[in-house]
Amino acid sequence: MQMPEILMYNLDNKKGSRLRLLCLKLHIRVRAISPGEYGEPVGALAGMMPRTGAEAAGSFDDEMLVLVNFGSKLLNQFLQELRAAKIPGVALKAVLTPTNAEWNSVRLYEEIRREHEAMRYGGPTHPPAGK
Repeated sequence: MQMPEILMYNLDNKKGSRLRLLCLKLHIRVRAISPGEYGEPVGALAGMMPRTGAEAAGSFDDEMLVLVNFGSKLLNQFLQELRAAKIPGVALKAVLTPTNAEWNSVRLYEEIRREHEAMRYGGPTHPPAGK
């Protein structure tokens, strides 16, 4: 199995520093993704396919993590260590798959955000009235 890696978005802060230390402990490589890279396929950012030079049609400010080359054991360990270290959560997380590897960061962000809202609000992808 290739070395596990986390692609970090918008985590150039104290939380990001704490996440980096946790990843160092667990032998997980970390790569901060800048907005100028958002047009590239996520798989290219993870080094699994060639870069395209594409520019993103959009951006986002929310924190997001993409977990690359994580088996279920490491995924569970990472999530447990994250809780144990009392690092504030990152709501938008995804595991790199063959499908989302072809998406750019903005498309992945939009999909994860929709899924997160659907889980948070119990179904529809829009918050209930008054929220």
